[in-house]
Amino acid sequence: MHLYLYHVDASYCDFLRKFDHRVLRTLNQKNRPYVGLAFELVNGIKYYIPLTSPKEKYSEMKNTTDFHKINSGIWGAINFNNVIPVHEQSLRRVNNKMDQNDSKEDIQYKNLLSNQLDWCNANRDLIIRKAKKLYNMITREKAPEKLVRRCCDFKKLERGLREYCKVHNLKLNNRYQKIIIEYIEDDEGRIVTKQKHGKMTAYRWLILP
Repeated sequence: MHLYLYHVDASYCDFLRKFDHRVLRTLNQKNRPYVGLAFELVNGIKYYIPLTSPKEKYSEMKNTTDFHKINSGIWGAINFNNVIPVHEQSLRRVNNKMDQNDSKEDIQYKNLLSNQLDWCNANRDLIIRKAKKLYNMITREKAPEKLVRRCCDFKKLERGLREYCKVHNLKLNNRYQKIIIEYIEDDEGRIVTKQKHGKMTAYRWLILP
């Protein structure tokens, strides 16, 4: 699976922010749209992982469960704590091909994007593994409180994705639609399923290989 860079629709992010205030705004400090990776993470759901531009502070920072430097921070970093579920309709592929009308700043930015993408594809397994690990820790309530506070609430955002699809008449992945039918939420918002013996038990997310 080859990874590509995407922009995510601003109105979709605004919609998700109703479910979790930690969803990023779509512009960074230089007023450029955020760029990120998108791939199927769990149960047929695509997740969008935002990348950041290089910052001086990255040289002093270490890779953690929810943060990973790209080429030791020289080309930026990946913020796993800000991943969000997305529908394909809310994604737009980034065009980082050079154009004769590009300014010097545009050329530098596109070179950065190309370097980031090359690194991400060379380290694809690492990225997916870290994303799945963090997802498991948060959704199974096995993460330290500090980490929970930094991360988006994936369950709430997946509910937001379902609601967004209903509002805009979009179809979800068939495998995910089946899961929605089989698993429901209790009065406290926890995802539960009824087993054969009739008792309700907390739903464990099935991480795909």
